[in-house]
Amino acid sequence: MNQNGSFAVAFAKHQQCAKIVSLDQVQRWKDAFKEATSISGFDSHVYRNECELIEAIVQDVLKRLNDSPSTDTSSHLVGIHSKIKHIESLLCLECKDVRSVGLCGVGGIGKTTLACAVFIKISCQFEVLISLRTSMKN
Repeated sequence: MNQNGSFAVAFAKHQQCAKIVSLDQVQRWKDAFKEATSISGFDSHVYRNECELIEAIVQDVLKRLNDSPSTDTSSHLVGIHSKIKHIESLLCLECKDVRSVGLCGVGGIGKTTLACAVFIKISCQFEVLISLRTSMKN
């Protein structure tokens, strides 16, 4: 893809000012720009308005960030990933039905930890979040 229009003008200005930015740097910018334009993304014609398109992009970015290991707060917890996946399957997030899952058991086995990990993992899929905690004190 050739850079044209305002992009061509900007690249030409940078090439003329080789004292500030090297020609090699300008070429790397052009190559990166060319690569970026070849990446497919969201089709704006599918959405009724710009607001819906932006919301879809934001949700996609949040999902990708939430799935990345850097935001996985449970990575140090042995065996929790399979439990998170099991809870997610019980919640059936793709379904339109209302679902709830209760966690019960003796104290200290990780119910709250599991609930928090699931909450963090799926929270980006909802507009409003409420986390309720109950505990029994002796």
